[in-house]
Amino acid sequence: RMTPNPQRIERFTPSLIDRLASCGYQAAFYRDDRFNGLERPNLFSSMGSIAHKVAEKVHSGELNDVEESGLENAIEELWDRAVAEAVTGLTNAWAPAIPPSPEDWPGYHMNRSTAKIRLRHDVEKFRQSRGPGGSGNAPRIERWIEDDELGLYGKPDRVEFHEGSPVVVDLKTGINQKEIRPDQHRQLLLYAHLVTKEHGTTPTTVAIETGDGKRYSEQVTDSDIEAAVQEAVGMVEGFNTLLGDSFEPLANPSADTCRYCDYRSVCDPYWESLRLNWRRTAPRPSSDIRGDIGGQ
Repeated sequence: RMTPNPQRIERFTPSLIDRLASCGYQAAFYRDDRFNGLERPNLFSSMGSIAHKVAEKVHSGELNDVEESGLENAIEELWDRAVAEAVTGLTNAWAPAIPPSPEDWPGYHMNRSTAKIRLRHDVEKFRQSRGPGGSGNAPRIERWIEDDELGLYGKPDRVEFHEGSPVVVDLKTGINQKEIRPDQHRQLLLYAHLVTKEHGTTPTTVAIETGDGKRYSEQVTDSDIEAAVQEAVGMVEGFNTLLGDSFEPLANPSADTCRYCDYRSVCDPYWESLRLNWRRTAPRPSSDIRGDIGGQ
């Protein structure tokens, strides 16, 4: 029987808090280096990785000196390189299985089209902000922010500035993404805390932007942000109190929780709780709770 013996959490990201909230036992496996080999990309995580990687390269200034006539081709080349890297990662992780062509990935064409439009707009906005009379308020993309005192750190997808006020935006490439889910709301609030620490101005709006270009926004307050921070600190403290003991009490096995978990094969609570109807309750009829390269 294999059980996790995780490292103490000293510093944490919004993503780690999401793991703790979803299933603390999964977080325990994640924090134990012995189980690193179980983590594998799937089509959905790869799609998200591509979109974020291209955005990060664009906003690192890689296209700043590209002529306007060549901008679309330059973005296309960045996209193709990121796709090639993702395919290599999938192929290596799932060998001898062969991943499907990117053109057959769920939502690929929609995300590709939307990302190209967004990135071209961002390059133009960056150039305008640096030009004569520019405000300097180009979006901050994929930049690390830390709160050393709290131990919270993270990299918001986008921090935009609307009339001087920061807006935290998360990019979502999932094909079923609609309005902001509670777990996404919590992550956005934690990023809002980090943005407040860095810029000195508290965001009053958080948003997600979906693969088809739609944006869903919510208004937030200082008390919302503080409540999310305190909840996160409580989760970390609760996790650390179990060090040296069993983390199974934190397990939360269910169809939704386990569907995308890399640690199912070694998780006793999963096998003890697995039910045939988990497959029937999946969002997509063909989903298999055991998981596959498609992330299902």
